[in-house]
This record gives sequence, C-alpha cells and structure tokens, in this order.
Amino acid sequence: TLMLLMGLSFIAGFVLTYFLLRWGGGNFELLRRPPWTQRISIFEWLSQNKDLESEIRTKTSLPDENQLKSKMSLAPGTLDSLQLRDGFEENKIALNRFNETLLKVLEKFRNKDKILLYELLCTECLLIYLPYLVDQQEDLRKYKFLQQTADWLCYKSSDRGPIKIGLILQGLSPQPHIQNIITLGCHDETAYWAGIALRLAETDSDQGLFQIMSSLQGWGRIQCIRLLSENPNTEIKKWLLAEGYKNNILFAESILDIWHFSKPLETFNSQSEIDINVCLGLLEIYQVMLTQIHPLQLAQCHGFEELLIVLTNELSRMQSKNKFSKDMMKNLSTYNSCRAIQMVLNESFMDVPPFNGLDFTVSEVKNILKCFVEIIDNDISTWKAVIDKELFKDSMENYAEACSAANELGMDIWPLHQQRLVNDPRNPL
Repeated sequence: TLMLLMGLSFIAGFVLTYFLLRWGGGNFELLRRPPWTQRISIFEWLSQNKDLESEIRTKTSLPDENQLKSKMSLAPGTLDSLQLRDGFEENKIALNRFNETLLKVLEKFRNKDKILLYELLCTECLLIYLPYLVDQQEDLRKYKFLQQTADWLCYKSSDRGPIKIGLILQGLSPQPHIQNIITLGCHDETAYWAGIALRLAETDSDQGLFQIMSSLQGWGRIQCIRLLSENPNTEIKKWLLAEGYKNNILFAESILDIWHFSKPLETFNSQSEIDINVCLGLLEIYQVMLTQIHPLQLAQCHGFEELLIVLTNELSRMQSKNKFSKDMMKNLSTYNSCRAIQMVLNESFMDVPPFNGLDFTVSEVKNILKCFVEIIDNDISTWKAVIDKELFKDSMENYAEACSAANELGMDIWPLHQQRLVNDPRNPL
C-alpha cells in the first residue's frame, strides 16, 4: 500500500508540474529568479569604480564579461564603434519582436514581460534598435511605465545590453537622472549610449558629454566628441585642443572631429593670454594631420594653413623672450611633433604642387621652418636631456619613441639598450 501511495504521489507531482509548465504560461515565470539579480548591477559597479583612472576602469572587465558570446579580446566600445562607422543591416523581424516586447513592459511593467525583454537585450548588436527608439520618441514618452522601465534597466541590470537601451529610455523619461546617466557613461562600453541619452534629455548636453569624455581615453571619448553641439563653449574647445585629441585607440580616428568642433583658429585667436598647453596640443594635432590625413581632407579644414602660421609666429615670440621654454621642452611629444612637421614641409618643398597642395607660399614655409629650428636645433643639449630621461621610463612605447629621437640626434644608447634587454624577462637569451 505504501509503495502504491508513493507511486501515485510521484505521478501526481509529475502531472501537476507538466500542467503548470504547459498552461501556467507567464504565471510560472514568477517562480524564476530574474536574470538581473544574479550578479552585481553595472550601475553599482561603475559607482564603486568611478574614481579609478580611465585606463584601469575601462580595462577592468564589466560584471557580464564572462557571459558574452564573442570571445574576441577587443577594446571596450569597439563593436559599437565599428558598426557606427561601417553601418548595419536593418532586421525587421528582430525590430518587430523588440517593439512588441518593449511596449508590453511600458504598458504593464509585469515581471514576466520584463524577463522576456531583459533576455532579448542580452546581445551585442543593439544599434539596430536605436533609430526606432529615436524616431518613436514622442510616442514612447506617453507610456505609463516609461520612468520605471528606464530606472529598472539602468540601475538593476547586470548586463551591458539592457543598460544601453535603459540609457536611451532614461533620456526619454519625464524625470531623467542626468548625473546617473553620466555615471553610467563613464566606461568606454556605455559612453556612446549615455551621450545619446543626454542629447535626448537636455537641450544643452555639452557639459554632461564633457564630464564623460574627459573621464575616458578610448572609444567612449571618440564617440562623445562626435555628439557635441556645433559650437561648444570655450572651455570645451580649449580642452579638445590641449587634451581631447589624445586617446588610446588612434589619434587620427578623431582628429578631424577635433578640428571641426574646436574651431581652432577662432579659439586660438580669442585667447586673452596664450595657453601653452593649447600650443603644445596644436603641434601634436598638426603632426597627426600632416602625416596621417589625406591632403584633400585637410583642404576642408578651415584655417589650417593660417593657424600654423599664427602658431609658429607665437612660438617664435615666446622663444625670443625665453617665455615658457621649460614647458615647451618638458616632454618627448613636443620634439616629435616639431620634427615631424619640419620633415613633411622640407620633403615637400620641391613637389608639384609643393607642400602637398596646401595653400602656403615659400616664404611662409621658410618662417615656419625657422621656428622649428629655434625650438629644436638651437638647443640640442636640452632635448638630449629630455630624451635621456624618457629612455629610462618603463613604457615600451615611450622607449621606442625615445630611441628613434636619440638615433636622430646621434646619441649613443647601445649600453642602455643592452642593459634593458638583459633585465627584460621576455628576453629568451
């Protein structure tokens, strides 16, 4: 009898479970543990790590790193940036499914619908949804649970996909939390989406974008620069020229955007007092543009030739008064910039047309070259000391650049190079 009862209980339990799964529908979803509760939320993680240096913060894996299907090791924000540059195919089936799932959450905010939406967004290809969200923003703003949906995705999500869509909804919400959007944007993976959210939420989004891009050095900085208004304030323009052009991806990736948004000729001429950091930044910007940007693109850069003339005249004046000379010679990048510009102009003197087609006269180029002779060639001993200091830095990139400059100046670096090889644990000899 006991065995019979146990058998009947097992069968009854099995049948009950089957019917719950078969006909319980969404009600059974309530028994599942929501996927966003299984790890620390990205918002909490970013809040805890916001004071870390950009290099450390963006190289530290987000909490969902192990869940990604793609195992390629890419810089944060790379996939989105490549899709933005190269374009992406419209997927109407995926878009319709996203639309239906999202609207159910915005209308009723039920747990079963939230789970379905969250799981749908756990993908690395979310840009296909962005045009729809922007185009339908007026209709989306009318939904009852827009704010709750935006807050839930932004603050509870432990996966990057839901965070990105949550940021867009936060930008559309009736009470967007601007500072929290900025916090979520302080990672190269999420910065672009936070930037779009700021544009949707505010008529003046430049200050928020400035906070994000000044805290980053990778794709996030590059993409947020592209989201600036046509005429940012003077503080942002000067920052773009002194620091903003630098990134750990490729300077040339954003250099034309820097020129466009900073209005460099106008910004430089409007200074009441010359900022040496802007001068040094402009030298490096010119180095990148002359060596990595096509001359036809340079022709579209307003004031390109005029600013180089004005800049070198100002640097010559500083040199003659011995003003800022120590600041000008504080790092290797200034030497490399001056030398690179000097070489490009010297080598293109006899070309047809000369100077890669740039609108310079011979006398103007001679004055520019004279400035670089004053900066570099008239004080070789000082530059040798700067280069010698760079040779002892740990960074291999710094060391390679310093070796190149040292060879150019005829410095004997072989003993140091030999010692570095001996102490390098990667050396197989």
